[in-house]
Amino acid sequence: MISVYKITLDTQRSDYQVILDGVRKGDTGTRRVEIQLTEAGNPLQLPEECFITMWVTLPNGNVSYSTCELENSVIVHIFRTSELAVPGDVLCEVRVTDSSRATLVSPRFKIRVSDILQDDRVIESSNEYSALTEAIADMQMKGEAAVEAAKNANMAAGEANTSAGQAREAAQNANEAAEEVRALLPGKATTYVLQWTE
Repeated sequence: MISVYKITLDTQRSDYQVILDGVRKGDTGTRRVEIQLTEAGNPLQLPEECFITMWVTLPNGNVSYSTCELENSVIVHIFRTSELAVPGDVLCEVRVTDSSRATLVSPRFKIRVSDILQDDRVIESSNEYSALTEAIADMQMKGEAAVEAAKNANMAAGEANTSAGQAREAAQNANEAAEEVRALLPGKATTYVLQWTE
């Protein structure tokens, strides 16, 4: 799933010799360029022992570089995501350095990076919600409802415990009163003892 661009750059010509179209912001590992350097139209033979870098200037002014491969004197590079991260014209050039540190800088070429329809990193306006935002809001509402239900349950349990305690206390008071009556009227009063059961 790699799109390959095969281009030729003449080292005896200036200006931007090639523009690569069809590139999209965020393309990752899918844009490969194969560069044949020429001299007055003749293929330039590059030494096997050399160090090749691709220098890129993004539309926002950021500059980055990464290494290239050499295959049969053809320079090969797969663009990184960061090199295609900003829509607009990306400026590129290749630098070839041999073992004696002699350096050849290629003519420049452009990559025309198009924007994409949706970028998940973009903050949406206040009256628009992504699916993720709606899901988070829904979870928050459910969480608040659960907290409120727990509070109500705790209040009901507290009220139930209070009512049970009051009933237990009333039964105990009745039993104490019955004991006092029986003590005052021994053998003449029938008392009923209330027992509290839970």
